[in-house]
Amino acid sequence: MKYVIIESGAKQYKVKEGDIFNVEKVETKGKECTMDKVLMAVDGDKVKVGKPVLKDVKVFAEVIGEVKGEKLRVFKYNPDLRADRVAVGVAGLSQNQLTTRNPGRNWLRR
Repeated sequence: MKYVIIESGAKQYKVKEGDIFNVEKVETKGKECTMDKVLMAVDGDKVKVGKPVLKDVKVFAEVIGEVKGEKLRVFKYNPDLRADRVAVGVAGLSQNQLTTRNPGRNWLRR
């Protein structure tokens, strides 16, 4: 089983080839982006762990669209003034798919 653990923004994702995953908004729709913060790569019996990242492994993903994240509701209360405030927001996310550039090339590039 081939998979990698990548870091994008402040979050970590475990992805395999062909997986579709959401990350913080990236402004390159329809283009391929490089995920160079690879924390761990597993290829069958071989496991490579970075300290903190692997410098010789890069993962390529295609940005296939944009989606909205879940709605966040923030409530703030000041007991001295007996005042409260509610803020609502939705985070914008980019939907990525882990791809290979050429079918013959290894997606865990070394």
